[in-house]
Amino acid sequence: MFAYKAAPRLLGALIAAFALFSPALAQEDPRAEQERLAAYIQHNPTDYDATYRYVLLSTELRDYEAGIGALERMLMFNPNLSRARKELGFLYARLGAYELSAQHLRNALAEGGLDPVQVAQVEAQLPDIEKRTQANRLYLRMHVGLRAQSNANFFPTK
Repeated sequence: MFAYKAAPRLLGALIAAFALFSPALAQEDPRAEQERLAAYIQHNPTDYDATYRYVLLSTELRDYEAGIGALERMLMFNPNLSRARKELGFLYARLGAYELSAQHLRNALAEGGLDPVQVAQVEAQLPDIEKRTQANRLYLRMHVGLRAQSNANFFPTK
């Protein structure tokens, strides 16, 4: 009889412990976390760590425009943030805006302030991005001919 009364409590405690310690169940929905961070950085635009977390989460969710908006806003408050320019350059490249991407990456290198790993990332990607800004030229010369001939004077005999 005791086992039947304690079973629901024990089962509830096990479910609560599993939810608390299970990373899959304990994690918050990424979209909800993105919205929470968006509201926070809206009121705290100079909290760079929160903004970078928002950009990282937006990039993981493939919401590149949201990350670009947050970084552009951060650069309005502090235009000398080379890391923000680097991230902005990579996000613009993901969208296919290679001209803007190359411009931000060049500015990030020129301003300095990047650690050696970030400089290596930019220097590795910048040539490929600049190559994509060049006009592609494809010249094709093709000659196609068709010839038909008939002998109008030829009439077969019976």
